Formats: sequence, C-alpha cells, structure tokens
Amino acid sequence: MTLQAQSLAFVTLVLLLLLVMIIKIEGKLLVYDYGNDINVSEVNDEEGGVNKAAPVKCRNRPFACSKGEFPPRFMCCKNHCVDVTSNTSNCGLCGIRCRFNFKCCNYLCVNTNINPLNCGRCGRVCPFGRLCLFGLCAFQEPSPLPPPLTEPPTSMPHQNASQVLNHQYLKDPSAME
Repeated sequence: MTLQAQSLAFVTLVLLLLLVMIIKIEGKLLVYDYGNDINVSEVNDEEGGVNKAAPVKCRNRPFACSKGEFPPRFMCCKNHCVDVTSNTSNCGLCGIRCRFNFKCCNYLCVNTNINPLNCGRCGRVCPFGRLCLFGLCAFQEPSPLPPPLTEPPTSMPHQNASQVLNHQYLKDPSAME
C-alpha cells in the first residue's frame, strides 16, 4: 500500500471511531406500527394510565431500530422503527405496501383468504390436501358411498304378503305377552 492509501485508511478508521463515540444510542427502543396506528411501546404506568412516549426518530440513525437480526425485523421507515415482518405498509422493506385484503406474513404480502400456509391469519396452516377458502380451511371432500350389497326387493311375493298380514301378533296384541 502506498503512503497515501495508508493515511486515508487511518483517517477513515479514526473518523468511524469518533462517530461511534459521539452518537448516543438509547437503550429503550420505541417501535411505531403504521398498520393500526397504535404505538406498540405504550406501557401502563403505576397510576393505571398509559405512558405515551414519543416514538424513536431514526432518520439520522437507521441502525437504532436493528437488534442485530438478519434479515432485520425492525427497519427505519419514514423516521419510525417499523416491524417489517408484519406491517402492511412496509412489508419486507420500507414502502412495500400490501394490496387490499393481503396481510404481511413473514416479510411477504399474502392473501390470507386463499393461502393454505397462512389461512385466515399468519401462520395458520391447513391440513394436507385441504384448501383455504375465505380464510377457513375447507373440509375434505367426502369419499364416494360404497355400492349397495344387494338389490332391495321391488315388491313382495303374494304368498309372503298374506303370511305377514295374517300373523298372530297383528291380530291379537295380547298374544305378545
């Protein structure tokens, strides 16, 4: 390496170290979810009220949302930390918006009305061979009925009909005792 490249590398390293030391990283992350406009970091305080802290402003510090995961679950989108695994306005990456009746499931926009791996909600899997219809796992198609074993008689022979009608139990109910 030339002397100029070495000095450039040294200056870059020093600037990075100074930048890390200057930036104050707060330990408490406040996550804002655009999907339902509720600050998910709101915590009840001792008096029973809700502590509404302001969400983290991450525009100049996009790494403030990261927890060291790969792929990152939280990203800085429009100056707010957002969960990109389930946010319908930022699904997978910032700005990727899921269409109507699609939900963000594990970084992907899926139609939970027909997807058998996410039927009705994220993570609900239909049993093998069943379809997902209107967000519900459909029943299996019934198996066809077995054929009848014997054909039922269409009419009784005349001699048997007279025996049945003239049976002693039909004539005298007291004979059954």
